[in-house]
Amino acid sequence: MAAKKTGIQTRDEPVGPAPRDAAAELMQALLGSRPLAAEVPIQGVLVGLLHDFDATGQPRIVIPGRIEQPRVARSLCRLSPGQEGQQCALLFENGDPSQPLIMGLLHEPVITVHAVGAVTAVQEAESFSVEAERAIELRCGKASLRLGSDGRIELRGTTVVSHATGLNRIRGASIKLN
Repeated sequence: MAAKKTGIQTRDEPVGPAPRDAAAELMQALLGSRPLAAEVPIQGVLVGLLHDFDATGQPRIVIPGRIEQPRVARSLCRLSPGQEGQQCALLFENGDPSQPLIMGLLHEPVITVHAVGAVTAVQEAESFSVEAERAIELRCGKASLRLGSDGRIELRGTTVVSHATGLNRIRGASIKLN
């Protein structure tokens, strides 16, 4: 006798693995053991940035171009405030992007960004762009370059040298020498 088609499965209707897997996945998502919409697994070591620390002191990371929203991470090394913006080596437990693991900080980071307030950093194939609300400052020893939101640019150093293979032009509404 054939089973009548209703919204209820009977023994005569085949039960495939898809409904069980979907139900198990939903149950695990509800229990918080893994995300419902799984992200693409991440294999190998990636370089990211130590973004900041959350209210409980846990480090949060970002990977420009891949993970833009700060994400809490576990760490194999001791981290402290003041290291924000440094590059770090990251692995992901079982390739799961929601479980980053900081392997360590890079000793010689290419770029270290210390920021207060809203900052945007974008790295493309041939350029790197940093935007901030108030100011961006680069320092190295006694030299510094500061860009202010009001349009002011300050260049300081013990010696400032300007070389040009073409025209070296100084322009302004007025120019003050010494």
